[in-house]
Amino acid sequence: MALFDTFADPPREYTLIPFWFLNGDLDEDELKRQIDDFAAHGVYGFIPHARMGLAPRIPFMSEAWLHYTKVCVDHAAEKGLYVVLYDEGMYPSGSCSGKVVATNPRFATRCLQRLPKGDVREDWALVAEDERWMYVNRPSNGHIRGVHFGQDDGQPGAPPSADLLNPEAMACFRHLVLDRHYEALQEHFGKTILAVFTDEPDVLGRGHLRDVRPWTWGFETFLEEYLGYDFLPQLAALWDKDYPNCSKYARDFDRAVDARLQQVYYAPYSQWCEDYGVALTGHPAGPDDIGTERHFHIPGQDIVWRYIEPYQDKSIEGNQSTMAKCSVSAQRHYGRKRNANECFGAYGWEFTYDEMKYIVNWLFVRGVNMLYPHAFYYSLEGPRRDERPPDVGPGNVWWDDYETFADYCRRMSWLLAQGTHICHFAVLGSTTKLPWRAAR
Repeated sequence: MALFDTFADPPREYTLIPFWFLNGDLDEDELKRQIDDFAAHGVYGFIPHARMGLAPRIPFMSEAWLHYTKVCVDHAAEKGLYVVLYDEGMYPSGSCSGKVVATNPRFATRCLQRLPKGDVREDWALVAEDERWMYVNRPSNGHIRGVHFGQDDGQPGAPPSADLLNPEAMACFRHLVLDRHYEALQEHFGKTILAVFTDEPDVLGRGHLRDVRPWTWGFETFLEEYLGYDFLPQLAALWDKDYPNCSKYARDFDRAVDARLQQVYYAPYSQWCEDYGVALTGHPAGPDDIGTERHFHIPGQDIVWRYIEPYQDKSIEGNQSTMAKCSVSAQRHYGRKRNANECFGAYGWEFTYDEMKYIVNWLFVRGVNMLYPHAFYYSLEGPRRDERPPDVGPGNVWWDDYETFADYCRRMSWLLAQGTHICHFAVLGSTTKLPWRAAR
């Protein structure tokens, strides 16, 4: 009977934990009211997420932002709810909404660009050259999406992305975001605060220069040390498809970039979380990035942009079709208890309850046991309602009946987390990527 009693009302830690888009002029009373409304509908956790439309008086990681975050976390603690912190002023992670680059312009995302031989500009560095080309280390011109109007993709205020391959830049990021969150909220770490969410770190940034490759200061030295040979004479292989053994050199380069990203971004981040009593969660940039998942205490992936839809071939074909098994397999192989999925983002206002139920079942049958619904909106005023919709919580027609759905997801998450996975088949892949074709 104990099994059935717990199944009827599992612990709250197995709740849905939605992205909560804090996208307006925040008010303490309204924040508390919305948190209470979540709990009244069976949602016992949330991710406070700075989002497009946030008032200009509340920059990400400002004293004002930390004040409102503390209001939310304190109220969650009082009500017995859980919080997962989010590490960026929108996404992708790593720049602290441009503050890393503001600290030092050399921390901006870098790239390797091949150009006809000529002058090298002041903010470039010549890496190598041959008879025709020069290879320069230069800014990638990448950015992230910001949280205030005028800071989105293609807009002049979009915050610059930071160099995820630069140890000093990422130490700066961790200080600006993680250390300051801990200073403001330390009494809640490992209690009300379960984890920190990092979101699809991108080594080139959004909107970067075309036909470039990831790079950083001193990367040529790392390449030689990691690969065991001088890679610079083979740089042409990254562009010329008829270069001898170009596929081998391209794979070697990709392996080195991945290793550097894990060494500089993920490993220190994961260690910081361990040191401060919380889990690293979120997801890497690719749906098949299983190697990177080793650093997550709660490995994750995301279903967005209708990557998966009911009864369509893309639910079982393509690299998105194995994303759930990516996080589930990482959980098993690395001895974790939970694995997660950020789901429903940018499915549009036409997204139906039946589709929502299909998606969670698609995840559950593959072993996912923690869900981050994308998203509950603080405000739907003006253009906010069309920023990666829909609101899958209070702003939708099904909210009055949402508790039934929330209870179902909590029960399934608990059951899957407690159960023992039994599998009679294995799909072998590389140490870094999940092979979806072999899994068909």
